Amino acid sequence: MLNFNVSSPQDSYNIHLQETKDKDDIIVIGKRNYKITGDEKTVKVFKNHIDSLSSHSFNSVIEFQASLKSECHLTVQEKMLESVEKAVTAIQQTNGSTQAISKEVKQLQSVNTPLSTMMQIAISLAKKGETVKASHFYFHMQLSLDQQSRINSMSEMGQAFLAYGVEHNDPIALDFALMHILSEEEVASAKQKLSEIASSPESTPLTKAQAELALKRTAIFDALNPISDSCNSHEDLENLKKNNQAVKLAFEQAEEIQKSIDAGENPVSVPPGRMIDIEDKVGNSISLHVNLKGSRMHEQDPVVIFEAGLGCFSADWQLVQESLSDQMQTMSYDRAGMGWSGADKSEPTLDRTIDNLKALLDKLDLKPPYIFVGHSFGGIVGQLFTLKYPEEVKGLILVDSGLEHVEASLGGIEEPSDKRVRDHLPPAINDFVSNNRAHNVGDSMALRMQYAASKTHHQQTMYTELKHYVPAGAMLLKELEGHSEKPIKCPLKVITAAHYADVDMDESTLNEEDKLKKEEWMTGQANLLNRGSDSTQIIAENSDHFILYHEPELITAQINTIFDQISQ
Repeated sequence: MLNFNVSSPQDSYNIHLQETKDKDDIIVIGKRNYKITGDEKTVKVFKNHIDSLSSHSFNSVIEFQASLKSECHLTVQEKMLESVEKAVTAIQQTNGSTQAISKEVKQLQSVNTPLSTMMQIAISLAKKGETVKASHFYFHMQLSLDQQSRINSMSEMGQAFLAYGVEHNDPIALDFALMHILSEEEVASAKQKLSEIASSPESTPLTKAQAELALKRTAIFDALNPISDSCNSHEDLENLKKNNQAVKLAFEQAEEIQKSIDAGENPVSVPPGRMIDIEDKVGNSISLHVNLKGSRMHEQDPVVIFEAGLGCFSADWQLVQESLSDQMQTMSYDRAGMGWSGADKSEPTLDRTIDNLKALLDKLDLKPPYIFVGHSFGGIVGQLFTLKYPEEVKGLILVDSGLEHVEASLGGIEEPSDKRVRDHLPPAINDFVSNNRAHNVGDSMALRMQYAASKTHHQQTMYTELKHYVPAGAMLLKELEGHSEKPIKCPLKVITAAHYADVDMDESTLNEEDKLKKEEWMTGQANLLNRGSDSTQIIAENSDHFILYHEPELITAQINTIFDQISQ
């Protein structure tokens, strides 16, 4: 039911629209039929007012309200149900994480809260400027919708974000609006407003950056629209780029937009570290982004090296790295082609990744000893680096490390294989928003993370690294076979996520295939202990694969333990 407070020059009253399956005497809003309800006198007055609208259909509640105002001279404000008001307040009081919002959604669904009420909660959050919380709420809610309901609701959400963004000059709300379904006129309105914000002398540098980033994202997606639904793999995409002129043009446009952003003095485009040029073994130059924090108190103190997972980069280590900066020297960096680092002319094989890292350490004059911390695929990198340089690595911490024998199992339930390639093309802002990584490290870093992940070569390298994932595992296994039974001699800490799927997901609902995958994953994690002569496993009870966001303190505790052992 939709509840409204209606004001006319003569009177003010409440009216309700009750969803119905009837075809007669109804108002159609968002392809749903509503019957006007309330006390008899009120219904009669309202019907007299809107008689001229009786044959109209409206795409959303917002459009319905606008028509009443313009054509019937009525001021109509949604009146929230008490249950909706309570839910909105509860969500506003959360920390905004996807896990916290997911709990609220599940609680509402457990008591069979109607879809119309759920939509009212989501839209109310959007109208209050709770952009991220509204998006998280809608994301979890819409998973249970059929295709048509999802299309209708995406339109309503888009209009709610658009209305708030236009009224409050909020580029983030406008960006979210453009991620939903809007009419051509509404899209044009959002772009126009973003352009005004980006060029206004009254906008702060951060607000300008947000607006420019939103415009960049929209322009690239507009350019990539020719990509076919049948394009489901990196190889398909490469063939399209070669043979489809429209797609070729789209990528050229994407690169031009990228260059225009890079050329400007945009706070988003400035990485939180510095760029270092290294040379590979055949003399090719690669520009790598590195973020150094803290300093060595004594020459024998170890340097902590952070290696990110597949598709991730230096910014993902912010929560861990920042907490250690007062105690020791730490280094996060972006592999060639990822984040802020320049692209590599060669394929990102595992041995090449190791060589590039060693060249970077030498160029920075960061002498051993090292503590190596690798997340996911970074765990495979860390193991091979330790085996190649056993005298230099004095501690190895594997954070839900990738398992080389589990093909394409990267620490959790995979995305559907038919997900469109363009969903992963620049910029990957949707990914950062939906999994809440960016919002844990503050607005400025969130924007920089979004920017770095938006680069065309980042997305292409991510696919190429995935292609090399299994060969990298085979290389590590071969190296392990050439060593003794316990090849890793330094302290080895294996930190394993307790949750194979989303941390708030009821894993008893996993299908049989995913249950087997989880069992294989947990067994593989335990088996990593057999590779070290001094190994310990720590279970991250409140984490899924991204332990570095859910429980960063577990990682810092193990780093501190090894650091103290080496420094004594």
